[in-house]
Amino acid sequence: MAVSLIAVLHWPQVQALLGRRIIRSTPPQLKREPLGLPYALGALGMMAVFEVLPYCEEALRDWKANPGRLTPPAGQPA
Repeated sequence: MAVSLIAVLHWPQVQALLGRRIIRSTPPQLKREPLGLPYALGALGMMAVFEVLPYCEEALRDWKANPGRLTPPAGQPA
């Protein structure tokens, strides 16, 4: 479903992929007004909170459950 929706939205590019149309590429351009520093710092902060912090929390819980070990003891279920 997602592929079909993208194909409908970008039909000329789909035709170019199939060899039925030639699309001239345009060189990439920089934005006229770049994003502000508060926006960039906020985005990086949210990435740290929602992506890195859960991994750190999981590693801390694993370390507390099996101190000093990278794997659980042999008789304990994983």
